[in-house]
Order: sequence, then C-alpha cells, then structure tokens
Amino acid sequence: MQGCICPHPPLLIPEVGGASLRQVSATVAAMRRLAAQVGEPETLVVISPHSDGYGDAHLIALTQELALGSRRRWVGRRAEVLVEGPSRDGKGLRGRTRQNVTANVTGATEPGAIVEIEVTGATSTTLRGRA
Repeated sequence: MQGCICPHPPLLIPEVGGASLRQVSATVAAMRRLAAQVGEPETLVVISPHSDGYGDAHLIALTQELALGSRRRWVGRRAEVLVEGPSRDGKGLRGRTRQNVTANVTGATEPGAIVEIEVTGATSTTLRGRA
C-alpha cells in the first residue's frame, strides 16, 4: 500500500488557471513523475476542495489519461492471467493479471485456467490479449 499527498497551486486546475497552466508546468511534470513512481494502484482517491458536483471532471480526465498510459505500456508484452468467466461484451473471456489488472482474453481457454497472453491492446481500465 502506498500513499501520497500532492498539494498544488490553484493554477493547476484548468478552470482556474486557464492559459496560465504553463506557469505550473514543473508541477505538472512532477505529478506525472510521481504517478510513474507509484505505478498501477488498485484504487486511486482524489480529494479536491476546488470543485463541487461534477466540477472535478478535469481530475477524472487526468486520472484516465494516466491510467491509459500505464496500461498501454503492457501492449506487446506477455502477461499471466487467471481466467474468471465471460467478458462483458461476450466476445471472449475476462480475467485478471497477477497485478490485479482486468484483461479480456481471446483464444483457446476456459474459466479457472491460468494462461499467458500476448497483450494486444488497452483501455484505461482493461487489457486485451490472446492466449
């Protein structure tokens, strides 16, 4: 388990800083480095006093962008997956890697099997691959 606190200037929030975002580019770079060091958390909690309701959409977008970058690094690699059952789209099976990353799997396999897949694609939450 890891934790980090990232105080930030209000200018970092696009709705506040607007065109001034470049003034905090070093902070943005530092937060991206921190995200790379933290790796792939199972749960990410963001608390911000700068929003109400869905005003935190910029934080959600940043979280999805960072997660997508993390998942895309898997593409072209091999991963071991415990196959759990049918995928949501019905086009294959769904399982999890040893790092608890969800993976949609095609190829000859069945629920309960542990298979090695070649990762062929990724979204911010899921890997795709074939056994």
